[in-house]
Amino acid sequence: MTLEDMIRQAKKMGASDLHLEPGLPPAHRIRGKLKLNGDPIPAADLQTLVQHLLGETAYHDFLGQ
Repeated sequence: MTLEDMIRQAKKMGASDLHLEPGLPPAHRIRGKLKLNGDPIPAADLQTLVQHLLGETAYHDFLGQ
């Protein structure tokens, strides 16, 4: 699932926030409560997603390298 897919799903659910944490399913904040939805996301997948989103230069800055 892509980040765009996760954001679309959050919007459909009426979520105000999307929380992503390695090893946990995506969490949507709906009316102030977090609701887990879907399968856990491996850390490597989240790392790839962030790297793609930021680009190489910003990703290295993000990591402090």
